[in-house]
Amino acid sequence: MSDIAVQIKEQVYQVNFPRYVAGNVAGGAVAWNDVTGKPATFPPSAHTHPISEVIGLQTRLDEADGTALNQAVIKQVRKSTAGTITKGQVVYIVGSSGTHLTVELADADSEATAATTIGVALETITNTTEGFIITQGFIDGLSNLPTATFTDGQALWLSSTAGGWTNTRPTQPAHGVFIGWVVSASNGASGRAYIKVINGQELEELHDVLITSPTDNQVLTYEASSGLWKNKAASGGGITNGQSIVNALIFG
Repeated sequence: MSDIAVQIKEQVYQVNFPRYVAGNVAGGAVAWNDVTGKPATFPPSAHTHPISEVIGLQTRLDEADGTALNQAVIKQVRKSTAGTITKGQVVYIVGSSGTHLTVELADADSEATAATTIGVALETITNTTEGFIITQGFIDGLSNLPTATFTDGQALWLSSTAGGWTNTRPTQPAHGVFIGWVVSASNGASGRAYIKVINGQELEELHDVLITSPTDNQVLTYEASSGLWKNKAASGGGITNGQSIVNALIFG
């Protein structure tokens, strides 16, 4: 169709009609391969979205797995080896996957499984699926605080059972790792606890103590020249038979 000149009352008006191209002009979907001039790749670019456009984010922020976000510190982690960590189990840091910390079930029986205790699982965690742990704050919906064992307000300690906690401080040589407090004991799945991990130090971990290959009946004495407490033989530490031990601790 071409342009048409129209004469109305001695005036000439130019009416421009779009060019008609033969073929199907009906609306509808266009196959991707039929689109011409499209770029070969679509490189990502920095952009933002409001929270409302991210499905489930606001709920996650509000609930934080049953924990008020402004009352908790949570971290996303992954299990180090095959298996499953479940909600309410205590974990320690093993290493990193490159993007997340990796964890395993903590156990009070050894330095390796107790020293880096970090928190409690908020949900199921595997070696292929990340999950959240809580390092400080309230955790709800717990099924491992039965009233036959726990009472409200009791202290929680890392147990000698992997991933567990107890209301009795482990006896040495087990490690005393404080986990938190029972807020509400429950026989169902509505137990509540406040988590705040405090890991006790061994004597040799104190900044002014230097222990080197301790043996039975050595004493810990203060050395003024270095400003350190060191382990020494009783005679070398200034302790003689029958003398009161004032500035010394005996090993063994």
